[in-house]
Amino acid sequence: MVKRISVMMLALCLMLNVNALAVTPRADSTVSYAPSFYVYGNTADCSLCVEAADRNASITATITLLKSDGEGGFTVLYRWTSLKGTGTLEFADTYTSSKVTTGATYRMEYSVQVVGSKGTDTISDYKQVIR
Repeated sequence: MVKRISVMMLALCLMLNVNALAVTPRADSTVSYAPSFYVYGNTADCSLCVEAADRNASITATITLLKSDGEGGFTVLYRWTSLKGTGTLEFADTYTSSKVTTGATYRMEYSVQVVGSKGTDTISDYKQVIR
């Protein structure tokens, strides 16, 4: 009997949890973004465009270029910090170095925060290229 009640309580809790999530507005639907990342020769091209539905939204970002270290981790090659925009943030830059070689995996990680009238969105993701 106790086991049956416990199972029913668990099912009820799960249903309440799902319903609460279903009616919670998602602030990230007010932001669109498009990353682009290419590696060729000894150059990495990094770009990111972020656009908020709120034209007055404050956008800040950090972009990090990483190279696989061959042991399952990554080493930072370069970091662009304090990138800022209002309503829109457009970033494009290249990194050229003898550290960019073939036979490695590269990542462009980006962390973006958008503060607008509908709340705060945080985006953290990466694009990866295997050479």
